[in-house]
Amino acid sequence: MSSEIIVYSSPVGRLEGLQGVSQIWVRVSHICDTLGINRATFYRILERDPSVVPEGHTELVPWPTEGGEQPTRAYTLRVVLNVAMEVSNNRAKRLRRWLVDMLEGRASAPRAPRDALARLPDARAILAQPMVRQAIGRLDAMDAADSAHQRQQARARAEATRLASQSGLSLDALRKLRKLERILAEIPSLAAQPALDFDPPHA
Repeated sequence: MSSEIIVYSSPVGRLEGLQGVSQIWVRVSHICDTLGINRATFYRILERDPSVVPEGHTELVPWPTEGGEQPTRAYTLRVVLNVAMEVSNNRAKRLRRWLVDMLEGRASAPRAPRDALARLPDARAILAQPMVRQAIGRLDAMDAADSAHQRQQARARAEATRLASQSGLSLDALRKLRKLERILAEIPSLAAQPALDFDPPHA
């Protein structure tokens, strides 16, 4: 599992998570702070309705700390949404739609990590994968179809979504990879540049 901390700017403030292989993991303290509830309320919700935490949506993950990685109980964004559905305060109400958009790939991306430029070669490797190339091709076909060919658009979208999913990507992530590919094509030397030491702007 990657140990990269990412930060989302949600409608109710900063939400910190850990990027895993296929999930974003969030600690209980961050879930409670974001929803404006205490730990007792969080665990009471889980005890009252165990389905709030589907199978595979909680793990002990190696969370990075100043003293090294520490095993920490964490939950996925799906669980954060399920808990938010059980909370009636204004913070939870404001967060629900954003979480739905996030899970469906429509919400804004997290702030770029400090070493984003250093990882451009990894992005090139992803773009070189045959299934990702096929998915981008179907995405291009979807965008090329005009509104008069809605069925063709729908088929292309479904195929792009399927291929992206099999590659571990959302449709939104696939779009961003395609955009990155176009940028890299215009500036081919960009990936060779050293990582810049900067703090990304706050959203």
